[in-house]
Amino acid sequence: MTFREAIDVLAQELGLPEWEPEESGHFAIAFEDGVALDLAPGGREEEILFSGRITAFDANTPKEDLVKLLQLNGPAIKYHDEVMTLDREEKALILQRSLSLKYMQDDVLIREVEGFLNNLEFWVNLIKKDTSSPESNTPFMILP
Repeated sequence: MTFREAIDVLAQELGLPEWEPEESGHFAIAFEDGVALDLAPGGREEEILFSGRITAFDANTPKEDLVKLLQLNGPAIKYHDEVMTLDREEKALILQRSLSLKYMQDDVLIREVEGFLNNLEFWVNLIKKDTSSPESNTPFMILP
C-alpha cells in the first residue's frame, strides 16, 4: 500500500470524498472534540506518519508540568507505539507514530489509526482535566 492509497482508505472511512493535502503535503483533519490528526508520508511513501497536538506551551508553562507528562508517557511506551515529544518550533507537546505500509491491509490501517486517536484523545483529556465527563472516557472510534 502506498501513502496515497492509505489516505484514500481513510478518506472513504471518514466520508471525505475529496481530501486534499495541505501546502506541506500533509493531510489533516480536526474532529469536534478538539482532537486533530496530521498524516504525512515517510520513507519514500512506504510509511505513514501520524501526529497530533496534545497541548501548546509557552514561556510561562512550568517545565515541571512538561517533564511530568513526559515521565508519565515513559511506561506507556511498552504498551503503545506512539511517542510523546516536544516540538519547540511549534511550541507544542505532540504524540507521533510511524507505521509501515508495506503489506498493509485496509482494516489493519483503520484499526491502527483508531488506536492512535484513542491514545491522543486520552492525553488531550488528561491535559484538559476533563475526566469527569462520561464522553471523555469513551474511546475514539472512526467506525460505528
